[in-house]
Amino acid sequence: MLLSSETVEHGETLHVDGAATPQGFRATSKGGPFIASATTLTSNSLWTPAVLEQATVVDAQHGGIIGVSARKFANEQIVIAGRQVSVTRYTLITPYIAGSIWYDNANLWVRGEFERDGATIQYQLDT
Repeated sequence: MLLSSETVEHGETLHVDGAATPQGFRATSKGGPFIASATTLTSNSLWTPAVLEQATVVDAQHGGIIGVSARKFANEQIVIAGRQVSVTRYTLITPYIAGSIWYDNANLWVRGEFERDGATIQYQLDT
């Protein structure tokens, strides 16, 4: 498993690079090197419902390990690609974002909506 990310945030370019090692997942960022458990997911793993079971994740933007809180919110009906879909909505909070993430009955990611720096970011499956 490898991680290589570059993010521009408020004019500053942030880099995080990492790879699996025998000791765990070793990554480096502006804050220096760190090692996470080999089973730790990254903060950009929202596509997998396994992220809902994590207490911590590797921060793919800033580096380091951050806390994450996820809770089931509601079962809902939403429209994806013009069709009604039954989904489960979860709230998700990290030190950097707060919002909701939706998975269908097959546990496939279909939508995400987050607030960050006063803006709302929306992602949605389009097919």
